Amino acid sequence: MSRSIVSAWAAAFVLACFVPPALAQKLNPDLSVIGDVRAQAVDTDGESTHSLELHEVEVGLAGALNPYASAVVYLGIHGTEGIEVEEAKLTLDRYLPASLALTAGQSLLDFGQINPRHRHAFPWLDAPLMHQEFFGEDGARDVTARLDWLAPTTGPAIRASAGVLGGTSLLGGHDHAAADSIDAEEDAPELGASGRLELFAQPSGSVSFAIGGSVLHGAYDPADGAHATWLDIDAKFNFDLGPTRKLVLQVEGVKGTLEASEETSAQDPTGFFAVADLRLDRRWNVGGWAESTAERADDSIRTSRYGGFVGLQLMEETTVFRAVARRTSPDEAPASNELVLQALFSLGPHQPHRF
Repeated sequence: MSRSIVSAWAAAFVLACFVPPALAQKLNPDLSVIGDVRAQAVDTDGESTHSLELHEVEVGLAGALNPYASAVVYLGIHGTEGIEVEEAKLTLDRYLPASLALTAGQSLLDFGQINPRHRHAFPWLDAPLMHQEFFGEDGARDVTARLDWLAPTTGPAIRASAGVLGGTSLLGGHDHAAADSIDAEEDAPELGASGRLELFAQPSGSVSFAIGGSVLHGAYDPADGAHATWLDIDAKFNFDLGPTRKLVLQVEGVKGTLEASEETSAQDPTGFFAVADLRLDRRWNVGGWAESTAERADDSIRTSRYGGFVGLQLMEETTVFRAVARRTSPDEAPASNELVLQALFSLGPHQPHRF
């Protein structure tokens, strides 16, 4: 055995023996695992299919690095597709002046109120159709360096953010044509930009709301130099109806402006999403939603969906069951009806919280 290997083992032994337990605990991040099991029945034009699958396992690591900074890493395991880095980001929020905070790494972009949330938190199951169509199955996710600013107000809270993007989210997801050749130097994604302004207010003890607007801009087809701008307007209202009862109403709309490229003409796709979620008590919630989106490459073709959901959590949020019924109606394909039963389980501090 070489001297370097012996020295490494000796150093590890010394650390294990003499590092104080309190310090060792601080060095260990919080570990969480969330499992998403789904049973699904789909009827399309009279043809039925059934499935039972472990839809996703998410492994999360989170913890403070020092008094100024923290970090989180979320890994997604999707069936036989392997392991995917969903998020891996550093947050510095107690060091910069003027109430500024820095986020750096790969993350779900600060675009609207729904996109930054993980899919297991959606009582309607999946990312909105408009996010999937415009940015990919997981929504808008990219490597980013972003500054957040919280206004020093005594009334409504005002937050603003501005960031630089790696640019892959603007290509339209893994299945978009421009994403097939991003390894080539001439087609590599270009840097993009993001921005958001958000206001939160609580006019009474039982009513609160948040409204905001977001923008993304960058090249969606770097080979042709074609750029896209995406605008988001969103609003969310919370009504406390009793000690354990609450109603949440949320609406969000997205509009894109895509320059013409060699593959497509100029497009102006739009999409919207609206949901109502009623928490009946500590365990049960019910609700419904409606949404519609144009195709990214042809804004004359739309897909609409509406549905309802019922959720049950056992004692706490570590075990959640959901039943979701939805109907999807594309312009150029037969409509489909789905019934999905979902079971979520969580180990660790990152819970599959409800909407």
